[in-house]
Amino acid sequence: MDVHRQCDRNKQNSLQSLANITEYEETKVTTDLSENSLLWKPAFSFWFPGLLFAIAVIGLQVLPWWGGAVFGLLYGLIGLGWKRYREFLGTVLLYIVGFTLYTLLRSWMMELPLDREWGVILSRFGLLGLLLPFVWDAVIRRSKPSYLRLGSFRQTIYFPFIWKGFIADPIWRFLLISLSIITITFLPFIDFHREQLFLLLSFGVLFGIVNGILEELVWRGFVLSRMAAALGQLHGLLVTSLAFGLYHYSLGISWPICILFAGFGVMMGGLTLRSGGIGPVTVMHIMMNIFFVLSGMIF
Repeated sequence: MDVHRQCDRNKQNSLQSLANITEYEETKVTTDLSENSLLWKPAFSFWFPGLLFAIAVIGLQVLPWWGGAVFGLLYGLIGLGWKRYREFLGTVLLYIVGFTLYTLLRSWMMELPLDREWGVILSRFGLLGLLLPFVWDAVIRRSKPSYLRLGSFRQTIYFPFIWKGFIADPIWRFLLISLSIITITFLPFIDFHREQLFLLLSFGVLFGIVNGILEELVWRGFVLSRMAAALGQLHGLLVTSLAFGLYHYSLGISWPICILFAGFGVMMGGLTLRSGGIGPVTVMHIMMNIFFVLSGMIF
């Protein structure tokens, strides 16, 4: 009798252990999916959102002012029809409104009776118009964008694939290496014998600070935060980077160079995702803008 009771106890203990193991495995799988859900959202395709955003960005730059109204109405109707696209399309609609305001402000500022250099620098404050709808939406919804913060310079970033690679470096070292490569690349294009080089450097620093900070607030602080939440980090990064590159056509940049800028956008967006904020990428953006000015690409 005691033998049978002992067997029953052992059987119950075994079943309980098996149940605990099963529960642990299910919890682990759920945790893994939760941790990776921000990175991968395979059910939400990248291509359709990317195409919609790219069409809006290009159309706003090549069509007259009424193009924004047309795209706003069209994408608003799409949002009413497809619920799962609403967060993404809401971001696109905010961009459409913001870009329209940015264009009006920039045009007005460029017409002010100022020297060309001061006019270009002042016109970059037109980005406040692009920023305004996103700020308004965040205040109304009482939501803080994920990457609208300083971020960490000590997090690890991987080369060449941001999340994976054969080189792992802290972000501060990655920044130093990147800035060194940028400096070496631009040095042959800088005329160190030109007159008023120090004045040009001053303009470069001012332009870099204004443009770098405002563009990072818009593109990585707000747009990337919203796209990553809607599409996952990887797809959100690709969609945002493509739009970031194409937007530069409005600044007189050719389409092939805009595509190149989209490639830089992937690196800059990846830096934001890995650091958890826009501090490191803003430093890189400011330095690149300074070299753009010194090499004659801006003025």
